[in-house]
Amino acid sequence: LTPILEPSAWATTFLFVFGLFLWLKLRKALISSDFDLVLTGSALLILFQTILLVFGFYQSK
Repeated sequence: LTPILEPSAWATTFLFVFGLFLWLKLRKALISSDFDLVLTGSALLILFQTILLVFGFYQSK
């Protein structure tokens, strides 16, 4: 819904889907490699959010 209301926030759709994927993986994580995947994905999610913030995708007008 955010990209519809604010076209410059198109990347939040990708981040939401990626975060939802990580949440589902965390729910089913049973072994350490599953937890490693979730931890790596979380770090990438924070990195993507920081990049978007730096390039101004989250700027208020």
